[in-house]
Amino acid sequence: MVTKLGEPITDESSAEDTYTPDPPLSEIDPLGSDAGAPLERPKILTLDDIDEVHDLETATVFISEWGGAVRIRALERGEIKRIHKAATDRNGKMDLDRVEQMMVCWASIEPKFNPPAYAMLAKKNAGAVSKMLQAIAGLSGVDDESLEAARANFRD
Repeated sequence: MVTKLGEPITDESSAEDTYTPDPPLSEIDPLGSDAGAPLERPKILTLDDIDEVHDLETATVFISEWGGAVRIRALERGEIKRIHKAATDRNGKMDLDRVEQMMVCWASIEPKFNPPAYAMLAKKNAGAVSKMLQAIAGLSGVDDESLEAARANFRD
């Protein structure tokens, strides 16, 4: 099902291709209580609980300009930090192209992009590439504010 072009879609044939935002805390009802009943507090997790959960989503993103879809995955927090560090120079300026290249190369599943394949995207529709980057950022929990800060510090 496609909600908007460029947003992650669910592939009915694969259970791992899902992207569903978490409900607000006020809607969490782990005990399935009846309407009007008080909601139960969610379980407080242990460090082991957090370590064992698989929270790196994958998604299939339809790119209308290319007439098909790409498969991507969420980036780990450590990967995001390595990307920012690798793309920032001694003066604190961030190379946005380097950030985007690393995001696409590390988060792509199918097709799997490498730096030479990423270079090909320079000749492609900017909106199509942007759809893929926005989907990666969304899955990875990188907010628009972080992306805007990177753009503001972009090295010319």
